[in-house]
Amino acid sequence: MNGCMRYLLLLIIFLLSVGSLQAQSTDTIEYYLKHNMQRCEPVFATYYRIGVREGQWWKVKDFYMDSKFKKSEGYYTKYENDSFSHKEGIHYTYYSNGKLHDKVTYVNNLKEGIFKAYDTTGRLKDSIFYKNDLPNKFGYGWYRDGTVRFKGVYDTAATGIGEEWEYHHNGKLSSYGKTSKGYLLDSIWTYYHENGNISSLETYLADSLKGIICYNEDGTVYENSDCKPVLFATAEYNVNHFISENIRYPKKAINRNIEGVVIVAFTVEVDGSIDNIHAIGRHIAGGCEEEAIRVIKLMPKWKPCKHHNRIVRMFFTQPVTFRLE
Repeated sequence: MNGCMRYLLLLIIFLLSVGSLQAQSTDTIEYYLKHNMQRCEPVFATYYRIGVREGQWWKVKDFYMDSKFKKSEGYYTKYENDSFSHKEGIHYTYYSNGKLHDKVTYVNNLKEGIFKAYDTTGRLKDSIFYKNDLPNKFGYGWYRDGTVRFKGVYDTAATGIGEEWEYHHNGKLSSYGKTSKGYLLDSIWTYYHENGNISSLETYLADSLKGIICYNEDGTVYENSDCKPVLFATAEYNVNHFISENIRYPKKAINRNIEGVVIVAFTVEVDGSIDNIHAIGRHIAGGCEEEAIRVIKLMPKWKPCKHHNRIVRMFFTQPVTFRLE
């Protein structure tokens, strides 16, 4: 073989190798996600995503950074602008302990068939029929003890027209209302306190709130500017400033040059106190998680959440940043 032929052969092998590597790189996509599912650097990640091309579709799996269990999996037909879209087939989501959270089938990016959701012990908690992404026929939800929490009755033409009932754990009615075409809130929705008295009357037209009247638990009218369908729990102080004033960078982390973000999850209770505090997402060492939890525990009470003029618990996440100057 002369030198020219040898050079040509080596060039062909090189080009084929490059093409193969490029094909492999576009057939597998990996990146990290923050707790709000936005792309991020590994140091800020709560989840890790991998997408593998299978024919014309992408099999996408998300994983919890802390437990390494799957968070979700399912097929997508499009990958554009660094994002997967257009769901197809069965999609699953999971709790951080690996237990199934819910599953549902998509056809042309629309829910189709039975949606089922489970609690952390594996008990069925929700079951709803879907057709063309709208509730169809029936839907039910249950408390852990098996009592009914939710009931929906819908037409069979997949219009979204129907009626819905929710129940307090004590069995008393929590809410009742109707939905119009497109599964939009319509007419008067009535919400109740646990004692059976009305908490709010809310008038809707095609999902748009047109009027609201709130009532105290004793049945008297609640005359206050915060009469709204939802009032999120709020701290009556600057949370980030409070954290920066109280945080103490762990010496172990300083000595090991450790930086990162700890995501702390917590619940604002009905009395405004902070409870159920724990770190989620990617673990960073050096005592940073323990310090983040310690500071969140110090936070004064918040103003609790109101849901249809009823005080309820609310789940929050708060990032705590550790960065060496």
